[in-house]
Amino acid sequence: MKLKIRLFLISIILVMGFVPKMVIAQSGGDFCINKYMVLNDSSFVDDYGLHSPWIEIFNKSHAQVDMGGMYLTNDLKNPKMFQLPNGDSKTMVPANGYLLLWAENKPEKGVLHLNFDLRKSNFIALFSANGKTLIDSATIRANQKANISFGRITDGNVKWDYLYRTTVRTNKNNFGTSMKGLHTVKVDAFGISLALVSLLIVFVVLTSMFLIFKYLSRLYNKDVRKKFNKKKGIPDSDEEPEDGISGEVSAVLAMTLYLYRNELHDIENTVLTIKKVSRTYSPWSSKIYGLQKMPK
Repeated sequence: MKLKIRLFLISIILVMGFVPKMVIAQSGGDFCINKYMVLNDSSFVDDYGLHSPWIEIFNKSHAQVDMGGMYLTNDLKNPKMFQLPNGDSKTMVPANGYLLLWAENKPEKGVLHLNFDLRKSNFIALFSANGKTLIDSATIRANQKANISFGRITDGNVKWDYLYRTTVRTNKNNFGTSMKGLHTVKVDAFGISLALVSLLIVFVVLTSMFLIFKYLSRLYNKDVRKKFNKKKGIPDSDEEPEDGISGEVSAVLAMTLYLYRNELHDIENTVLTIKKVSRTYSPWSSKIYGLQKMPK
């Protein structure tokens, strides 16, 4: 009996521990508008591969929450402009997770595509399922920068700023000063300096490699030749021979002597030979045998 009472008390404690979390998890106040991008030219693409304005919703709770039935609008006079459908798995937001909505006024594309255009909006708001309770709102700042989102500096933070390192489903280290690439664009819009620096680096590297391989090969061949000549007992061509005459000088002298000897015997032999042609006479070729005899 005591064991049953203990098990009953333990079960009550466990249920009491989970009930508050479940209540909090299903509260619409767990959501907030985390960031948005109005001008999306080359940033993230939707499920159709198109660049469209987007809004990111953040779930602050530690349990999964369904956003089905909640409303989004860009006009406070019409809080029920767009309702997220109930019973769709795409509207389930995990604990401390995100939901990305595309605001390009094309709801026919799917559940996550809103029926208003963020580029033509000055205000966005999130309402609960009753269509009356305002959960969160944000004012669209004028002069939005292309491919740079505007949002909370950290998830759920009160402070907003431009997020130069634009990411979706995270706000980690994406606020503050712009990236080095943006500074480079400001200094060199056409990329001329970057191209010149790249060409200079390539030229220096190739020149260095050429010189290194050139002189290393010479040193290596010279060292190998010396070792081979030393092993065979052949004197090195770079060293001066004992008689004081180098190999190049000996070659020149030998060629000179060879040419000199050939010139001594370079005498033309002009002997004209005339050969008598004898022609044998044949009586059969005489014309007299071709004449007819005179009649008697």
